[in-house]
Amino acid sequence: MLNVGSLFDVQSGSYQVGEHGEHILNGGYPHFLGICGRANTYKTTVMNHFNLSATERYGDVFNKAGQQSVCLVYDSESSLTPARIEHLGNFYPGLKGWDVEETGAVLVTDNNGMSGNHYFHQIKEFAKAKVKDKKAILTTPFIGKDGKHLTMLRPTMAGIDSISNMNIDSVDAIYDKNQIGDSKMNMEAARVGAAKSQMVIQIPKLVSSSGFYMTMTAHLGDEILDDPYAPSKKKLQFLKQGTKLKRCPENFTFLTNILYNCMSATPLQNKADKTPLFPRDSDDRTPGDMDLQLITIQVLRSKSGATGLPFEIIASQRDGLHMGLSEFRYIKERKFGLDGNDLKYALSIYPDRLLQRTTVRGLIDNDPKLKRALEITCELCMISQLWKGMGDIVLEPEYLFKAINDLGVSWDVILGDTRGYWLPKELEEHEDKYFLSTIDLCLLARKQYYPYWWDDYCKSKGMENTLKKQFA
Repeated sequence: MLNVGSLFDVQSGSYQVGEHGEHILNGGYPHFLGICGRANTYKTTVMNHFNLSATERYGDVFNKAGQQSVCLVYDSESSLTPARIEHLGNFYPGLKGWDVEETGAVLVTDNNGMSGNHYFHQIKEFAKAKVKDKKAILTTPFIGKDGKHLTMLRPTMAGIDSISNMNIDSVDAIYDKNQIGDSKMNMEAARVGAAKSQMVIQIPKLVSSSGFYMTMTAHLGDEILDDPYAPSKKKLQFLKQGTKLKRCPENFTFLTNILYNCMSATPLQNKADKTPLFPRDSDDRTPGDMDLQLITIQVLRSKSGATGLPFEIIASQRDGLHMGLSEFRYIKERKFGLDGNDLKYALSIYPDRLLQRTTVRGLIDNDPKLKRALEITCELCMISQLWKGMGDIVLEPEYLFKAINDLGVSWDVILGDTRGYWLPKELEEHEDKYFLSTIDLCLLARKQYYPYWWDDYCKSKGMENTLKKQFA
């Protein structure tokens, strides 16, 4: 799976040991991801985050490694534009300043330009051509049973928003030839369901064999029964009784690798004056502003992690999902890794940056070290709470901060020059930051892991390697 942010990566993944003893988190974006929810629960926002985060990290947007990928989006609701994608992408550091049309990194197609079945056919043709391209094979850091590195095809991100509203040519022909209420229109629902079921059943093999990472959204609604007194059957264990996926085949519920339910969205406002709870800056104080939304998500099913437990993320209606702010709220709600009082506080592993409710959003947007510190702290919190078997490895942030300092390793290096997400070797060669997962950081503090890149890092910076002597 492709890493797209701590809140999605940890709850869906697991660590695997790499060639150098490093621990790599295999979690986040699976080959086939489903997102469902009622209207206005920000399904598209979540889909856009998965595709943009993956494109930023794995898409080689500016073709530095000669492995530029593409993100293919089918908008059956005719509401998403390349300009909107470009705006959202500017809030991801690796995409900042990009030009969607110039880079060719994203292609948006709507149902006015192509029917859903025709679009899916084009996806299959694209996949066939991609499989034949030997230059598209990349080397992952994951190790197979034979001791060799596993390979992958250059990732292609894709989104279909939504399957519920996707039009099918054969059904459109019925609409064209008949009027509303005609008897021949009675088969419309059956034809739609059959066509979409035929599509969904092909997706798992298609995406896994061709390096696609596809997100598909679906609408939830109330189930209307012919007999109002008949009991409604639950479709999924954690899906509310009396609720069903609209114009969506049943196999969507069990063929997706992970299926999220965007359960609700509520405005994030300061109770005292109804201004944004986390304003962008000092000018962002309009009473009644509902730009910031708290989205509650539940994992309905997962082939790689636990299901049923809801979690919350923060999104801006204008600017999309805000991972850093979501991580901050996650740890603050759990009183984890923060020192100070209710008004002013700092992360235990980044004490130099003072935070307040009214300034934290702007600081996250402008301080890469703060974003990295939030990522590490949030992962520590999630692992300690969700993965009970890791208790003998994970350290409390306060102890971790002191232990790393005692080793003589600067936190400026940890927060400024490392990343927590894995990359294929072909992309890693053109990456400025070095790989250090949260578990590896804890093991380093325990003197149980020596970063494989540390020797080269010290040489490149002209630093004395005092750490190596402690591992001799």
